[in-house]
Amino acid sequence: MRRIISGMVLVVLASSCGTTNHLDKYPLRGAVVSFTTTIDPVPGMPAPTIGDDVSNSTPFLIGLTDLLINIFSRTPDSTMRDPSVAYFFEEGFRPELDSLLFLQEDDSTRLAECELSIRITDCDLHVNDSWCNVRFKETLHIAQNVRHATVFDESRRIEAPLRYCGSVNDSTSISGELLTKDSYNKLPFEEQLSALQCAAVDAGSRLADILAAFSELPHK
Repeated sequence: MRRIISGMVLVVLASSCGTTNHLDKYPLRGAVVSFTTTIDPVPGMPAPTIGDDVSNSTPFLIGLTDLLINIFSRTPDSTMRDPSVAYFFEEGFRPELDSLLFLQEDDSTRLAECELSIRITDCDLHVNDSWCNVRFKETLHIAQNVRHATVFDESRRIEAPLRYCGSVNDSTSISGELLTKDSYNKLPFEEQLSALQCAAVDAGSRLADILAAFSELPHK
């Protein structure tokens, strides 16, 4: 179901590079598909997984580690590449695409007709006149399993508003004040991560809308 953010228009800016599109030969509507979404780690740092046990690390210590990394190195903020960002991006992408194209999901890539994989290669903050956006750089790849054909392949930048979403347990909230870069930087680590997760949901939903529009375009 499409989400409407009360009190504001969701500003999502999308720009793309070259596109491989064979959706006329391999339509997605009603297809059995599987989903995979990943995010690249900060260069030079190991990639954590969503299932990692972080019970021995407090949010304060995690936030302090990220702060020290940012002060003493030129690498991006590792919070922006947290693996949960990919998870929430898919949480926005998958149900929105399902609602538009009536997909049948199957986690087994062996049984799925098509595999949809999203790779987020970068995530950063982009400041405009009034608030701050989160800018995601991603590549969406769709492969048809039977013929091993590339159905769709495109790299795109998507921006979604950065907004306050409480703690990480409230990350799917669709309401919240827009954040400036300064107000975001003053938040505790968990609330920063929650804001990024909310933006990821919004961006994933927008990507689903874009893909559905490609799927419905008339083909010659």
